Amino acid sequence: MTVVYGHSWAAAAAYAEQNKLPLHLILHAECAKIAGRFAVERQWIEGRLRHWYPRAASRLCVKGRLSG
Repeated sequence: MTVVYGHSWAAAAAYAEQNKLPLHLILHAECAKIAGRFAVERQWIEGRLRHWYPRAASRLCVKGRLSG
């Protein structure tokens, strides 16, 4: 299980995939916009989500206001 925020979640997702473990994602509805300060960073996050989101055993998407 990992929370999609920053970059460390991608390592957890890769580990789960390599070891054939179920991946459970928790993400904010606008995680790519929030986490990616730069366009290239947002593209990387969106690309990783396109790969792992459909493969996840479960997904929990939360919507709400983030502080920061």
